[in-house]
Amino acid sequence: MVVFNYKPGLNTVVQVEKDDYDHCSMKKTLAQYFMGNTTLTLNHCGDYYFICSVGKHCEATQKLKITVT
Repeated sequence: MVVFNYKPGLNTVVQVEKDDYDHCSMKKTLAQYFMGNTTLTLNHCGDYYFICSVGKHCEATQKLKITVT
């Protein structure tokens, strides 16, 4: 389980594929959360990629890769 703590309007949590993560784009958005604190259960092994879609936050390294083993 992972918890993202943020205020609505100031940040978002967007789950994307690796290419979008690498380029801070949202071509293949898998899920998007914007209502505030978000708790996600990561049930499968593999890599999960998250970015913030607000302004240039992602480009300023507000992004996260999580590997579940």
